[in-house]
Amino acid sequence: MGSQLEGGGTAHSASELPSAPGIAPGASAAERILVRRGDVRIVVRTADVEWIEAADNDVRLHVRGMSHQTRGRLALLLSRLEGQGFVRVHRSAGVNLAKVNEVHPWFRGGVLLVMQSGTRVPVSLRYRPTLFERLGVHSE
Repeated sequence: MGSQLEGGGTAHSASELPSAPGIAPGASAAERILVRRGDVRIVVRTADVEWIEAADNDVRLHVRGMSHQTRGRLALLLSRLEGQGFVRVHRSAGVNLAKVNEVHPWFRGGVLLVMQSGTRVPVSLRYRPTLFERLGVHSE
């Protein structure tokens, strides 16, 4: 079984966790996501994820100034997280709407999102209507 960590958590070896990456065991909907860091799997709270990007056959989650990678497809992960306030904004990116601070016009009718961390995430024309609908605002 896992070893006790400071702060009351438990560390588990990769062999103690499910072999399939993604949603953590016992999580309702998609409250937590398992990510890898070397040989260790880390549980990331979905609410802490600012934005997600495609990285070859993986997805990279951006959380509190750090990035974590897990196996999977962006489309599948975002479909699981839709009810958690996530929306796809580009063929290679999705954002947590609760973490969007600013929306700026960008070239060719696109927009640029400024996240809480200051990171800028482009929104393509294809995903702009859905973004504005989910934000509850009208596109200008």
